Amino acid sequence: MELKKAIIFVCVFFVAAIAITAAAYSLFVVVEVHTFPMNIVVEDVVGVNVDNDMFYFGSMPPTNASLANRNAIYVNNNDFEVEVSAFFSGEMKEWTYVENNNLRLYPGESGKLVYYVQLNDGVEYGNYSGTAKMYVKRVLW
Repeated sequence: MELKKAIIFVCVFFVAAIAITAAAYSLFVVVEVHTFPMNIVVEDVVGVNVDNDMFYFGSMPPTNASLANRNAIYVNNNDFEVEVSAFFSGEMKEWTYVENNNLRLYPGESGKLVYYVQLNDGVEYGNYSGTAKMYVKRVLW
């Protein structure tokens, strides 16, 4: 019976430690999260969409030579150093990457992240969407 109580105690301790760590991380490390919808049209013509309510990558043909980019500038208005990272989801995830990911900025400093979409050969024609999330995290060390 003592062994069973010890096992339960250890399990409860680990679950509590994980919960406290997750709460501390989300409250003290992650400072901001910005979400940007993304869109691209795969067709035989090249087109540009300059609207700025989301990351529109325009239209391009379905070859791996097709490349488009959009810029995002982040200004660190905090009084501590931050790291800016981008992650992707949705239909465009496999084609999207960012230059200068995990960018570190001191207070008052600004930096540019360049978001790219590069199609693969053989992508089906159509309208594709996805999401880019930019996480701004406090640098602890």
